[in-house]
Amino acid sequence: MTCKNCDRENFSLEQNDNLIEEQLFLEPKENIVAKNIKEKRLQICTHCPFNLNGQCVKCGCFIAFRASLKNKNCPVNHW
Repeated sequence: MTCKNCDRENFSLEQNDNLIEEQLFLEPKENIVAKNIKEKRLQICTHCPFNLNGQCVKCGCFIAFRASLKNKNCPVNHW
């Protein structure tokens, strides 16, 4: 996997998940959505044509990270 917006290249999905968890740990808890909301968002993204291995090709975000944050939305308004 290659990050569209930074210099990280060729890291595994497991490394990606670890990076997302580390970043979410640093976020204030009030910025994080409830687990059921995140799961609902991720379910929608599972079927999205812009989802490429967990990365949104529209905006370059890591979907699991974006779906976890209250102040973020889908770049194509699916959620």
